[in-house]
Amino acid sequence: YEMQRSLVGSEMCIRDSTTILGRWYDTEFRYTDEALKELKFSGVALRFKPLDFVLHLLEQTCSVIFVPVENKTIRIDHK
Repeated sequence: YEMQRSLVGSEMCIRDSTTILGRWYDTEFRYTDEALKELKFSGVALRFKPLDFVLHLLEQTCSVIFVPVENKTIRIDHK
């Protein structure tokens, strides 16, 4: 769930976390496979950390990779 300055996930799906991160960082996320949206992660991400740091944490807890494709757009793909 989203707190004022942190994203706390306990079996949170990637779709929900990227919706929150998109608002925080004014970024759009695109999925290469709709099934990726339902993958779960657990962890905490702090809002004041750089986006690449937060995405790296998500990559460590899920089977996804985040690939910047153009200004403020990130592709989500299988690892």
